[in-house]
Amino acid sequence: MGFSPTNDNLDPRQPWRNTYFNTLIDDIQAFAASIDGTDMADPLTMNGQLDGNGKLIYGFTRWGGTGADNQTAWRDVCGFGATGNGATDDTAAIQSAIDDLAIPSNLPGGGVIFFPPGKYKISSPLLMSTGSRHNVTLQGCGEATMISLANSSDCTMIRATSSGSFIRGMVIRDMVLYGNYSNQSSAAFGIDLQDTVRAKVERCWFDDIKGSGIRIGDSSYAHVDKCFIEACTENGIETDDIATCYDARITNCWIRSSDENGIELTRPPIRMIISGNHFNANKLSGIAMYYNGGSSGEDLQIMGNRFASDGVTGLKSTIYIDLNGGANLENLKISDNVINDSYGHGIDIQGTGLTSYIKNFSVTGNVIDNAGRESSAVTGILIYENLHYGIVTGNTVRNSTYSGISVWGPNSNGKVTYVSVTGNFCGDDRGGQAKQDYGVLLGSNSEDCCAIGNTVYGATLGNILDSGTDNEVAHNPGF
Repeated sequence: MGFSPTNDNLDPRQPWRNTYFNTLIDDIQAFAASIDGTDMADPLTMNGQLDGNGKLIYGFTRWGGTGADNQTAWRDVCGFGATGNGATDDTAAIQSAIDDLAIPSNLPGGGVIFFPPGKYKISSPLLMSTGSRHNVTLQGCGEATMISLANSSDCTMIRATSSGSFIRGMVIRDMVLYGNYSNQSSAAFGIDLQDTVRAKVERCWFDDIKGSGIRIGDSSYAHVDKCFIEACTENGIETDDIATCYDARITNCWIRSSDENGIELTRPPIRMIISGNHFNANKLSGIAMYYNGGSSGEDLQIMGNRFASDGVTGLKSTIYIDLNGGANLENLKISDNVINDSYGHGIDIQGTGLTSYIKNFSVTGNVIDNAGRESSAVTGILIYENLHYGIVTGNTVRNSTYSGISVWGPNSNGKVTYVSVTGNFCGDDRGGQAKQDYGVLLGSNSEDCCAIGNTVYGATLGNILDSGTDNEVAHNPGF
């Protein structure tokens, strides 16, 4: 005999109230009163609402969906056998919940896979789609939900697909991914967004990943937002080195203590924003892009981020863009970042000879303090080799160990041309302990550049040095 609950169509703004518990009790009592001996011969199915098929939460039919096409759009992984006890391997149960989502004929498909509080151990990748299914959301309960990688699994924890076809609209939110890196032997990813369109990862915590926390691979419109990524053995977030990443955003994340870079762009992106993130104690750069290959990118914006104590291994620059081998980048904006205690250069952008250039760039409104905290010959902002048509304006650069701002090229094939350095402050206020050699340096092979209206102070060798060709230097207080 089936159990037929009363389904109240709640307005989404209504709170849960005791009346819904009372309705459930009344339904169960009416059901129990009607049972006779013949009903006990078969399991109680509860009419497909709370058993292993429907997975709806009692009373919330508007949340779970109504009608034939989306009635089953909500899955609770525990209803498919997941335990969340941290000991049992829950991989198959979770994958069953994902694969059980319907693919309706008249809707985009997909649905929500819900993880109640618990620790869910997995030993192979969770695939967001094993076919043409799109719009799958993995929904946890914040830090109360953890997905943990079992010993010796050596795999990515969550992937879009294994088929190589593009998956649309995958979302992963509100959960912890624990990589258990000391018990893995090969590097992989916490989440791999390769082969996705409009994928989103938000409010997730990544800890102890052997490899990188998130890979934004061959994807379009990916968005990583409000994630905490800590202690990865490679990068916090990286792009793919084979295919270009289009229209990605990385916003409001905290990325710290990566063994390599906070964010590594291994191929020049097209239309990418990195904004509002916090970087701390990443061993190489906070943000790095270095690529050796014939690929062109455009419209990269790095804005409003905070960096502290990045680059200790090899004294790497905090924001480091170095292109060579035919890779080019146009329309670069680096603005309103705060960089404190950089081991290497604060901002370092460069091409290579005649093969790789950066054109149309602006470095504006950044605050850089104490670049080169354990090294000499470190510059707050370095504009170097085959860069053209840019402005360096409104920056505050204090207490670097070589120069506040340097613009120059290594030889005649790597000139820096048409760069305007205006309205910046470049100073060393350490008095007798001052280490900054120059405020603004227009070095050799800088050509048709200018240094106008900058405030320079406290440099030990010279507040402004012009060693270039056809440069203009004027109206710089302190010079």
